[in-house]
Amino acid sequence: MATFPIEMEDLTDRQMLQILIVSNRRMEQVMSDLTTSVAELSVAVTGVVARANVTIEALHADVDAGNAVLAATLAADVTEDAAYLARIAELEAALAASVAASQAAADAVSAQTDALNAAFAPPAAIEPPPAEPVV
Repeated sequence: MATFPIEMEDLTDRQMLQILIVSNRRMEQVMSDLTTSVAELSVAVTGVVARANVTIEALHADVDAGNAVLAATLAADVTEDAAYLARIAELEAALAASVAASQAAADAVSAQTDALNAAFAPPAAIEPPPAEPVV
């Protein structure tokens, strides 16, 4: 066989046919190798995608579970806040009633004290009659 570069017009038909056959076999081998490589790459990519999908599905499940816990926590906080606010309102109402009752009791004690003070007050001082002027 001739080595390249060879001028095509210097070759016989048989030499050109041999070159084409050899080139065609090389091209078939390269295409076969390329097809095998593409198939292997496809299998590898499919495997990576499958593993990634498993990981992503687990991640989605974890995120969904976390969101559910967060939603439940927020709902519990709202419910708890509402319960606290209701209890605070109850206690404030009880405190206001207690203050009003205490004020009423204090007013009653003050009134009774005033009545007792009036009942047991010493008599008013008697003023002597005005003296007659001496003339």
